Amino acid sequence: MKTQVKYGKRVFVPGAGVPADVIVEVTAPAAEPIDRPPLDLAIVIDRSGSMSGAPLEQVKSAVIGLLRHLGPDDRLAVVAFGSDVEVVLPLDRHDSREAAKRIAEIQVDGMTNMSGGWLEGLRLIAASGRERAVRRVITLTDGHANEGVTDPERLAEMIRGGRGRNVTSSFIGFDDGFDEALLATLADAGGGDDYWCDGPDKAADVFLAEFGALSSVVAQNLCVVVTPSAAVTDLGLINDIPVEISEANVITANLGDTYGAEVRSLALRFHLQPGLGEGDVEIASIQISWAAVGDVPALHTSTVSAVVRIDQNPEAPDPDADPTVVEEVLVLESAKAQREAADAADAGDFERASTLFTDSAQKLARSGRNSVQAAQLNRRASMIQEGDWNERERKRNFSQSRSASRKRHTDHVDETRDETPE
Repeated sequence: MKTQVKYGKRVFVPGAGVPADVIVEVTAPAAEPIDRPPLDLAIVIDRSGSMSGAPLEQVKSAVIGLLRHLGPDDRLAVVAFGSDVEVVLPLDRHDSREAAKRIAEIQVDGMTNMSGGWLEGLRLIAASGRERAVRRVITLTDGHANEGVTDPERLAEMIRGGRGRNVTSSFIGFDDGFDEALLATLADAGGGDDYWCDGPDKAADVFLAEFGALSSVVAQNLCVVVTPSAAVTDLGLINDIPVEISEANVITANLGDTYGAEVRSLALRFHLQPGLGEGDVEIASIQISWAAVGDVPALHTSTVSAVVRIDQNPEAPDPDADPTVVEEVLVLESAKAQREAADAADAGDFERASTLFTDSAQKLARSGRNSVQAAQLNRRASMIQEGDWNERERKRNFSQSRSASRKRHTDHVDETRDETPE
């Protein structure tokens, strides 16, 4: 792992009150294309009544297609859930023709017992005993959990417990009816990803994206702990990822699996003590730990420091200031404004929602990145003003803002569909 500390500004005048924006960037090594660890995957499919017809048929076809991509040491289980839970395929290596036949026989049934389906997927993998394997439960649903465990906090705690058994979890939201905030929370708890599958013809893309990522896992349980020094009065996180913050303001971010050559980052904002003396000042100690994936799993830890310079001269040069940090902070602030705009629209405060979308577009434009998305944000402001806010646009907004904050592209959108549903 390569760790880099980048500064939007590194030289400060004492007492000026300017915060120090710092990005901790962890870059994973490239994945070895041949000698990757084996995969133990449990695909958990929602077969409730709302999946009837083309949705379930396309999902079954996508899972059958996934069989062709498995390596000789990979194992797959398939679980289907409605009101009841059925093990379609046990965790094993399967004859592709027989497995395809079993998957094709899945039929719609009842309500949405997502907790029951996920628990069965976890049971199958946890009982396997292959600690060297990358182990993940992948759950697809088109609706809200309405049978079994339905409370979001209990669901998240249950799925978080799977990580203690070295099993991570990803969630795929299908079409427009699922609860995107819930699936994002569950994916964070499970150390995996959440995806938006926008219609039946995108199912294969989503499964292959998840499989491709898992095939390149180079580290698991990546954890970043940021401990501020006495020179700091306050420390906050700019990007939207789950962290634990102690009473001493220590931030612990458990980032889960890391893929080959992937860059994971934390954007931090430090507020400095006003009476600091001149010279170099350490503002934080940053510990990075991870488990390398390989024949013999190995634990690694490294530590770096974040250091700024205090100078009485307001014109002092700042050669280490990195303009990409300023750009990245604007992108993250834009993503935050997007989420706040959607929340305001949901609450019926359309004037505030429109203003926040416009503000988000302006921040993105100032960053110099993604002018297309900035135009989309301005369009959303107009949609709000015209009373044309809809569920599909809401999900697109949620997915885009989350991808920007996490730096993982997880929406698979059918651009040929009308923006406004019939």
